[in-house]
Amino acid sequence: MSRKPRIDLPNYYYHVYSRGQRGNPIFFTDHDMDVFEDIVYRALKKFDFDITMYSLMRTHYHFQIFRNKIELSQIFHWINTIYAMYFNKSYGLIGHVFQGRFNSRIVLNEKYNYILFEYILQNAHKAGYVKDGQIYKHSGEGYYIKNKPNKLITRPIAKNYEEIKFDERILESPFYIGLEEDITNNTDLINIFNKHFGKINEINSIDNIIKTLLEYYGISKNMLISSNKNRSLVKYRNAIIKCLYYKYGFSTVLIGEKIKMSFQQVAKIVNKKGEKGEVCP
Repeated sequence: MSRKPRIDLPNYYYHVYSRGQRGNPIFFTDHDMDVFEDIVYRALKKFDFDITMYSLMRTHYHFQIFRNKIELSQIFHWINTIYAMYFNKSYGLIGHVFQGRFNSRIVLNEKYNYILFEYILQNAHKAGYVKDGQIYKHSGEGYYIKNKPNKLITRPIAKNYEEIKFDERILESPFYIGLEEDITNNTDLINIFNKHFGKINEINSIDNIIKTLLEYYGISKNMLISSNKNRSLVKYRNAIIKCLYYKYGFSTVLIGEKIKMSFQQVAKIVNKKGEKGEVCP
């Protein structure tokens, strides 16, 4: 039986996770987790991707990552292979360490991105790895709760945990499309995805759309980026942001990156009362 296609688009967040073969441990000791974190750090330097949150458990791991140019399969195949070689050599084992390929789920709305973050953060606590009030070492929790440096967190979702709670409250408007499951297993959802986002290999669609919108409103990219300094341009900037968000379904994170604004600023604009992109060209 052929493998189902993996949704693997650049400029999106993903939940990436993998389990041990037959539910067996992939980490026997804290040292094993240290080694795995070092391998992931090497991968960050070798490949083009970013990590927002992660948690290592005895039998599996979770990552919240932002995918740039390099395909997920290339990144995590390398990570799992290098670690499996270390693991088998260390314990005199042979055979598979991980249960099949790693799993990945694309994140297509901002609210689910926060839900995913919270889920990964709480994973070790729900499993009883640490007591209440303690910080789980082998995760990104300390970075957000205690402001501890973490070499693996290269794309923070916010400066601290309190800021995350605030952003979660303001992002309560309807989202263009919300797929909170692995769409590779659902033909209907794949069709919906292709209808709204075009062919999977069209990776520069937002740039093309922004270019079209700029031509429609008769302004340049530099004028759009510097609109905060010119009140007469704010209405065009807000119209473009709402169009990208409501009509085309791009995330506030990606929109913010393209027009040099924080995703919090973009989120406040799309949540304001008024047109929601219905007048998009």
